[in-house]
Amino acid sequence: MSVDLKGNKLTLVIDVEEFEDYKKKYKYIHPNQKLKLKTHMFPSLNIWLNMNRYKRNSEKQSYHEFVLYLMTKHNLCNLNISSTSMSVTFYWKTKHKKDLDNYIVKSFLDGLVECNFLEEDNHTIL
Repeated sequence: MSVDLKGNKLTLVIDVEEFEDYKKKYKYIHPNQKLKLKTHMFPSLNIWLNMNRYKRNSEKQSYHEFVLYLMTKHNLCNLNISSTSMSVTFYWKTKHKKDLDNYIVKSFLDGLVECNFLEEDNHTIL
């Protein structure tokens, strides 16, 4: 994740390198557990809704932990932002067309609230 602060605009880019660092850290902390995340990208709703509820919850918690790791690593916790606008941009390896509203960022927002980067993730804050 690269962090760029210009004026009042904060840009966070979550990339494959950050995911690789997270995998190493996860393996160090949990040597006998398998990392559930396969990629740094959030899953598509098509995949998400076809999972059973236990797998879905496990995936959500895994992405949540990934976001907490990233925010802590870059010292972005405890900012308690109470009013902001946010845009999410996805980058894919191929030019294959994707349905953008199929990708969920709920786990990402929950992680931002958990580490106190955002005060809340409701419509009055975002």
